[in-house]
Amino acid sequence: MRGNYTKRAVLMAAAAIGVASVVSTSQASLVIDLYSHTGSPNWGAAQQTINSSSLSVGSVLTLDVVANVTAADLSTTNNGIQSAYGNIQSNLVSNGAVQGNFGVSGGASSFSVASLFSNGGASQAGKPQDLNGQPGIDLGFKYGTDDATTNSGNFIFVRDSGGVDNTPDAINGSTSQFLLGTVTFTVTSAGGNGTTSLVWVPRPNAATDPNNGSNTSAVWREAGGAKGSATAGTAYAAGSGLTISPSAIPEPGSLALASFAGLGLLARRRRA
Repeated sequence: MRGNYTKRAVLMAAAAIGVASVVSTSQASLVIDLYSHTGSPNWGAAQQTINSSSLSVGSVLTLDVVANVTAADLSTTNNGIQSAYGNIQSNLVSNGAVQGNFGVSGGASSFSVASLFSNGGASQAGKPQDLNGQPGIDLGFKYGTDDATTNSGNFIFVRDSGGVDNTPDAINGSTSQFLLGTVTFTVTSAGGNGTTSLVWVPRPNAATDPNNGSNTSAVWREAGGAKGSATAGTAYAAGSGLTISPSAIPEPGSLALASFAGLGLLARRRRA
């Protein structure tokens, strides 16, 4: 049955993330993440969790793909980004999760690059294909199947052909944020009680992935200095992405009220 994906598929999904997880976000100075599209650069407050009960087959989620650059000196001055390679995929964390597609297999990708990062028209939207052995169409390069030499065009690739973009679309605390593009996720199965994670997966650099050859997975600037993911002392990672879950987590105050209500009901029953 389509919804009952196997444990092997879950392990394949974990491997797909693991091969490209260069560093943790706490160590990274460049973090690319997916946010709910708000129509304005307000990603610091953008919704990172969507209630699956609000979705049905055919629902379309529009997501912003955003580069977050944080310098070690915590200053946003002269932060910027020029290019990045990666994949976008959905990970079904548990059975009953919402399923969907980022494109059409053998057809078009749903990723639309921001004009500034179109690389003079030579950007890459990512190949629509399954990347993790789970239901749904992802975007990008499939490890273990695609060839790094002949299929490098399968990655999503964005680049400012004019150089490093030093003008952020938003500033969130000490982080400069740059809109790289948007992508849509179309629901094909509304699911049940499971959880789905929609994530960006960085392309590993040559030091951690022999399939990468000599390519640099991203180029950015922090505190005015040029950086690249194949350069010692720099870090490029993915954020937590966007989660689709069956229910929101109750606020602590709500949990406390529920506990008191439960204790009161229990006391009344004992007196009865």
